[in-house]
Amino acid sequence: MRNRRKELGLTLIELIVSVVILALTLGGMVNLFGSAKRWIEDSQSRMTMAEVAKNVMGPLQMQVREDQWSVGGNCLSAGACPATTITVQSKLYNVTYTITNDAPIANVNRVETTITWDEQAF
Repeated sequence: MRNRRKELGLTLIELIVSVVILALTLGGMVNLFGSAKRWIEDSQSRMTMAEVAKNVMGPLQMQVREDQWSVGGNCLSAGACPATTITVQSKLYNVTYTITNDAPIANVNRVETTITWDEQAF
């Protein structure tokens, strides 16, 4: 019988396998953080869009409640509100209006507001 001395350390194959496993794990973590960042920024954009919509629709709702729909000098009586661009945190939100007269009920006007913004590329 031969006397084997105890070997200490790792072989080259063990070291390469452990580095590959570590790289795959870290790569997955980086991808996870990138996806989470995009999701958070999308949620922030949607919350900001809701606030922009509330601020834009507020004056229009007030004019309707005060029965000033047909009073001259506002975009409701003109039948077309001008498009608006609002900047919040260096992001542009474009607001457009569509006013439909007598739809779906006679003497009832419908106002549709569309808000768009550009997503940042990653």
